[in-house]
Formats: sequence, C-alpha cells, structure tokens
Amino acid sequence: MQDTDDHSFSLISEPGIETIYTPTDQGTDEYEFVFDDSRSDCSHQDDASSCCTSLTPSVFDYEHSYGRRFHAYLGGRYPLPNDEGEQCRELVEHLLMEQLMDGRHFLSDIGDEPQRIIDLGTGNGAWAIDVADLYPSTTVIGTDLSPIQCNSTPPNASMFVEDCEDPYWANGHNFDLVHFRGMAGFLLDLDAMVANAHEHIKGGGWIEFQDFDYTVRCDDGTMQKDDPLRVFFETCAQGIRKYGCTNFGRKDVRKSMISAGFLQAQVVTKKVPISCWPKDEGLKDLGILMEANILELIGSMSVKPLIALGMSDEEREEMACVFRAIMPAAVESPASAILNHSATPYSFRFSPFLRQTYQVGLSPDRPVCKAFQSGHCPNGTRCPERHVSDSKTSQPTGGLNSLVCKHWLRGLCKKGEHCEFLHEYNLRKMPECNFFMRNGYCSNGDECLYLHIDPQSRLPPCPHYDMGFCPLGPNCSKKHVRRKLCVFYLAGFCPDGPECKEGAHPKWSKDLEKPTLKSEEKKEDDMRMEFAQDDMDRQRDQPRDRDRDDGGRHQRGGHGGHGGRGKWRGRGGRYRGRGH
Repeated sequence: MQDTDDHSFSLISEPGIETIYTPTDQGTDEYEFVFDDSRSDCSHQDDASSCCTSLTPSVFDYEHSYGRRFHAYLGGRYPLPNDEGEQCRELVEHLLMEQLMDGRHFLSDIGDEPQRIIDLGTGNGAWAIDVADLYPSTTVIGTDLSPIQCNSTPPNASMFVEDCEDPYWANGHNFDLVHFRGMAGFLLDLDAMVANAHEHIKGGGWIEFQDFDYTVRCDDGTMQKDDPLRVFFETCAQGIRKYGCTNFGRKDVRKSMISAGFLQAQVVTKKVPISCWPKDEGLKDLGILMEANILELIGSMSVKPLIALGMSDEEREEMACVFRAIMPAAVESPASAILNHSATPYSFRFSPFLRQTYQVGLSPDRPVCKAFQSGHCPNGTRCPERHVSDSKTSQPTGGLNSLVCKHWLRGLCKKGEHCEFLHEYNLRKMPECNFFMRNGYCSNGDECLYLHIDPQSRLPPCPHYDMGFCPLGPNCSKKHVRRKLCVFYLAGFCPDGPECKEGAHPKWSKDLEKPTLKSEEKKEDDMRMEFAQDDMDRQRDQPRDRDRDDGGRHQRGGHGGHGGRGKWRGRGGRYRGRGH
C-alpha cells in the first residue's frame, strides 16, 4: 500500500558509517503520553485528545547554531533545521508534490468517508490541514519533532510533538491512512516503523510514502560522475547517514512493506525536471518549483550533514557557494548548448584571399582605419581594420532603404563593407521576394527569408467606399479601407477642417469613375505584354547577375528554385510556360 519511486534512492558505497546520534534520556518530563487500552470503546476524537498533555516550555528552547534553528525535543535527532527558510522550502515541496500528483493529496484508495488519518513527520502541517479541510468528518492527526504548525487548524485536525519511531504508539488504532512525506530516508529503522504502522491501521487500511529522490540523473547519459550537482547531494547523503539515517538514499521501501505484511504494494515513479528547460508547460512549472526547492535545500543540507563529515565552516560555505553559482548553468545546459552554439571553424586554401580581398571572416567589431578616413590607406584591401567613410562611421551597417543584401545572404558580397545594403540577418529588413511578387506564391513557403507582401495591400483605396458606399461590395477591384468617421463632420460641421484627427471627412463627388469588378484572369493581351516585359527584365539583369549567380548554380548542380531563372509562371490554378 505505497506509492513512491522504485528508484527513489541512490546507492552510494560508504563502508564503515559511524553513528553520531544516540537517543537521550529526555522523555515524559518533556511530553507525557497517557493511553489506556481499556478505553478502546471511546470515540476516536476522545481517544486522540486523551493521550497527551500540553507542551512544556522546553520544547520551544530551540537550538541556534551556524545561523540556523533546529528542534529542541530529542535534540539532534533530525539533521535539518526548522526555521522559516526550511518551512518555506517544505511549502514549496508541498506545492510541487500536489502538482506532480495532479492536485491529489494521496494516491491510496481510502474511500469517500475515511474515519482516521495520521501524517507522521508533518513538518509545517500543510498536508494534514489540506486533508482535514477535504474530509471535515475525518479525524486528522499530525506529528512532528517541532511545534511549528499553524495555530489556526481545522477543528478535526490535531497536531502533536512526538517521535514517530517511538515504540509506544500513542495515537490510537484503526487508521485508514498512515502518511509519510520526505521521511523514508530519515528513519532510523524503516522496517520497524512500517511494521509498527501495520499494527495500528484497520483492515483494508493504507500506508503511503511520498519521497523525492535527490540523486540527479540525466536521460542522455552525458552527466559525468564528478558532476557538481551529483557530488553535492552524494556528499550530503553521506553526512545524513552519520546521524543514524543509514537508509538515506539506499532503502527499498516496497520491500519493507511486503515484509511487514502489506498487500498490493504499488510503486508510482515520475520524473521531475530541474529548472524551466522543458517545452511542455506542465513540466516547466514542475521544474521551476523543483529549482526553488533545491536552491533552498542547499542551505539546509550544508550545515549539520557536512559538519558530520568533518568539513570546516570555510569548506562548507565554499561548497554551498560554488553549488549555487554553477547550478543555473548546469540545469540550463540543454538550452544553452543550442542558444550558444558556435560553428566549427573551417580553413581553406582560398580563405586568405577572401579575407584580404573581401574582408570575409574578419570581426565586425574591429577598429575603424583612421588612415582610410583621412583619405588613403597604404595597406588597401590587406588592411586588418575596417574601411568605412565618415558617413558610415556612426552606422557602419546602414544602407540603401535599410535592406539586407541578397548576395551576402547567399554567402558572398563582392562589395564587402562598401555595400550599400545591410550585411546582417534581420527579418524585418529583408528585400521583397521577387518570385512571390511575380507569381503570387513562393515555392519556399513560410521558410522563405524574403518578404511576402500581399498583392491586395498594393491596391488603391476605393473612393466610393470612402464616401460611404460601394455598389460592387467585395467584388470591387479596389481596396475597401475601413475608416473611423468624424462625429462632428457627420453632425454638420467640424471646426478642425482638413486637419481633423477625430476621423475621416467623406465627400461626395460627381466625377468619380464607375467601380470595376475584380478580374479573376488577365486578358490575353495583358499576359502577352507581361511576358514580354519579363523577357526584357531578364535580358537587362543577365549581364549584371551572371557573375554572382553562375557560381552558386554550378555548385548546386542545377537551375532549380529562384536562382535558376525558370520560365514558368502561375496564375491561380493555371500555368503557362514559354521555352528557352
């Protein structure tokens, strides 16, 4: 009766663990328990309320050391602090677990009307309070070594300070659910704890462990054994085992349940990312919560667990600081490897020629040549500095209409830095796609780097529509632009006149031409004239572009695409062709 991770604990070889925690004689003088088996016929609430006394002040005499606060009852039993920072971390862990379980508080099938539920190691009591609100008629008990729970608990919830591993079970019998969260690794004797819980649940009752495995793993196997994330948590695990928690990172909880007599032992395993690198929104939210949980856990783990290993204060602080510094880079490495990708440098025999003649491969941030600005540079094209005129010094990448150079996009612009167009990848300043402009479509589709301008945007506005009504409606050959009309003009007079900014002033004119219908297909004469104009354009552009385009076509081995100067033209669903 358990839902936890089958691989929740890493196996770290550590021979000869020395236990530094020994139980003290502190007992009933701090917290007295009175339980009489003869009163088993009483109600559960009465049974629970009669088994303890009020807290004594010594329970609040917390241990303050190394800048953190630790529990006082059975001092030294639990190696992690109980201050506000740790309580915030437990709350984040609670939210993370709730989201990981799709909003459910547990996975055990306890029915719709459970009678008694106990949360051992409740911490800040968030889980017990939520369950008490969910089941108002259920008695919910939470126990912990620290009295840090909220005072405003539901009437059916009770919080007690006790050691859950005490053989004397002071909380009654017949529990529908015994719940542990983050406790499996901190129990001194997991087998005895599970066996004791088995004796106090009712027939058909459940026990559930919810634990995170803080052994960092990597799906693609690229994480090294000496990875800082892995080393930090393995080191802390060894320190926690020094406190007698020998099961931390090792014990299979399922085996302990089967040994205690539980049936239908189940295991639910879920992966949790670190940081927000996943594309899935749900995993991204889990990663954000887990990152916040781990960053706060660093401070809690780097105190007593590392001190138990004999580390000095300087070594502990250095290890924690290094871990905090490298963790953002480590958890974001999948995205960083893509965003910060650098191409492998190549070198060819003609590379020096391109570098000296066309400045290809030189840094764009290199200094400007002062000799060239003064009038003449003796090094000419071999100068390692930038040759820009005074007008381009302030904006060396400026150019004609601020458009990107198409030859630079293809790989080489012979003008180099003297080109009047931009030499940069800027999708907002790309030239218009000539193929799309002539044919109405582009073979490259959405992957085309050039601008695809809608032909409808080039149409002139319809004057009839501007006056208020166009009889042809959507069949008009001109563009119908919706404009906000001036309310003052519609009322009869606008004091701003032509300079009005409130809206348009429609005017009636008797000299307007009649609107014309859209022509779905061009006339034969228009098509013939357009083909002739295309031939003239190609003949005019051929001498100028031959040197630039021939090399690229020969390397690609054909004349396909835009660079091939094909003679096919398309209009709608019809195609007409002219041979060479």
